[in-house]
Amino acid sequence: MKQDRISMALSDDEFDAMMSEFDSAGEWMRKALAAKRAASSSDTLKQSSADATGQQVAQNRNGVDDYSD
Repeated sequence: MKQDRISMALSDDEFDAMMSEFDSAGEWMRKALAAKRAASSSDTLKQSSADATGQQVAQNRNGVDDYSD
């Protein structure tokens, strides 16, 4: 397979710029993942709270039904 580009070593400035961009991208990814986890945890808490409320309502209805006999 023929190589289209000639491999060249990066200058120190090019290497530093590349590594800086890499670090910035990594930081962005960490923040994005943390935000996604926080949103997911918040949704999970809301869902489990709604589930618990629904279960309590159902138990209260069952409790009322038990007394109607």
